[in-house]
Amino acid sequence: MESKKELLSSRNARVVSVNIDEPSRSKVARGFSAQQGFTFKIVMNKTAEKVYDIDKAYNVQVTPTSYLIDGEGIIVEAHAGPVSPQQLQDALDKLP
Repeated sequence: MESKKELLSSRNARVVSVNIDEPSRSKVARGFSAQQGFTFKIVMNKTAEKVYDIDKAYNVQVTPTSYLIDGEGIIVEAHAGPVSPQQLQDALDKLP
């Protein structure tokens, strides 16, 4: 995703990662993200205070699962498993 940062920006798109680990693992997830140099936003499915159930709302069965959501909030494409740069390009090409 980082390698396509410029393309995402030109399409007014952005990446948001949803971490579905238990709240106690949030520091590990954020540390891994920082170590990898990821600049996209990471939101937690569960925190110590609240369960958001994002995984249930989007019927996540496999991690990672990626969704391309257009400006109207409509899911244009869903992808289970890692996304290659070419797959991301192909998905973004579906946007108007």
